[in-house]
Amino acid sequence: MKSFFKLLIVSCGLLVPLIVFAAPENFKSLINIFTNLIKAIIPVIGGLAILYFFWGIAKYIFSAGSEELRSEAKNVMTWGLVAMFVMFSFYGILSLFGYSFLPSFGQNSSGSNNLEIIDPYRP
Repeated sequence: MKSFFKLLIVSCGLLVPLIVFAAPENFKSLINIFTNLIKAIIPVIGGLAILYFFWGIAKYIFSAGSEELRSEAKNVMTWGLVAMFVMFSFYGILSLFGYSFLPSFGQNSSGSNNLEIIDPYRP
């Protein structure tokens, strides 16, 4: 587990130059850099949470005889569900704040919207 945290710290340290040398023009562009970074990381962590949950299911299936292994597998599945809930709710909260406070949050580099918003009052 210690090696995982060391790898995580080194990985975050390697991402710092991307943010530092991006040279944001103002605070809004700095916020956009952070939100784009978080929007890229959340699906990866969510995918890892799903894999962790399925690992718990596999452990539960293959521990048919031992009650101790079954309770450990249930614990893995529970924490996998908690991790999925946290990641996807964090993504939803980030999107809510982004679309509420940053008008360019849903735009790609060409300036068009990534989402198709249906407005009944627009012709």
